Amino acid sequence: PVKVSVSGDENVACIRISDEGGGIPVKDLNHVWSYLYSTAPYVDTPVTRASVDNPTDVRMLDALQAGTSIGCSANDPDETLLARSPLAGLGCGLPLSRLYATYLGGTIELQTLPNYGTDVFAYLNRLGDREDLEECSMNSSRNSAKPA
Repeated sequence: PVKVSVSGDENVACIRISDEGGGIPVKDLNHVWSYLYSTAPYVDTPVTRASVDNPTDVRMLDALQAGTSIGCSANDPDETLLARSPLAGLGCGLPLSRLYATYLGGTIELQTLPNYGTDVFAYLNRLGDREDLEECSMNSSRNSAKPA
């Protein structure tokens, strides 16, 4: 299962994403931040409009177990545990996530236990809370209403 938790303090928000999907092999750790590097197995499934619009086959979600990967074949070779998104396994997820986190003034850290699972921690600077957002919005609307 994948677990997501959010925590933080007045300065930093932390998003933790944990899975029990087998972890990342030690030999691959130096490459996970490289664009187009992927350990995902090749799945010979044609990309169709339906697979883009509905990437998850919810009928098969119950079959997904710890240690299995998206796209692995089920007992019936004509079925897969999940219909893969056409973007899955292209090697862009972690590098783009780190780029976005850095752009927002944060960082991403990865901890993995080979043959068990991986935890990804995204630390982002907090920009404020609801009251700050409302105040900023009110000031913005007042300034835009003033004649030039």
